[in-house]
Amino acid sequence: MRDITSGISAELRELCLSVLLSTPDSCEPKVRKQKANDTIASLSRDKYKSVPCSNLAAAEGAHSTSSKAPERAGEAPAISRRKPSELQTWRFRRVQTYIGDHIADTIRLADLARAAGLTRMYFAAQFRQKTGVRPHEYIVRQRIARAQVLLMVPQTKIIEVGVCVGFTSQAHFTTVFRRYVGITPHRWRLSQTPEGSPRPANIHSTRTDAQSSQPHNTTRQAAILR
Repeated sequence: MRDITSGISAELRELCLSVLLSTPDSCEPKVRKQKANDTIASLSRDKYKSVPCSNLAAAEGAHSTSSKAPERAGEAPAISRRKPSELQTWRFRRVQTYIGDHIADTIRLADLARAAGLTRMYFAAQFRQKTGVRPHEYIVRQRIARAQVLLMVPQTKIIEVGVCVGFTSQAHFTTVFRRYVGITPHRWRLSQTPEGSPRPANIHSTRTDAQSSQPHNTTRQAAILR
């Protein structure tokens, strides 16, 4: 007969030993072993009969949960990212002032962060939350807005306007202006010039008119002398 003491708990093993010790030595080894096995089997049945099925199910659920606990414990906890706050109004005004004063210069993110009194990372996040765009995008829009104001002055040249708002060449200025406005600076200036207002004088046309009028003046002067 198979020994049922294999694979049982330590408590049942102790009971098995106590039964073996209480059995008289005069009994044969097989009888002593059979008696111990029967005693342990009956104790095991009584023990599990006294446990309700609901408790057994709960115990099994607890075991399965505990087996999964190490896996969950090993997983990295989900990082809750807080929404960055908006840039405070007084900081934003300082940034606007700095951009207006240095619109013709190269403006870096560190310069704006320093004007706002924040680190670059915090400033960039709060500035975008405040305006909806990144600092570089905001700077370009401010340059184009200033250029439109200067283009309304007829005497200014397009290249001069581009340099005054921070562009290094007329080609770069024209490309960026067209990207944001939809037309070139020259066409935009013509579209904003009201009818009948004086336009900037064309140097080439003025010289041509002067040269064409010289023969008539010479003929008139010769007639007077005669």
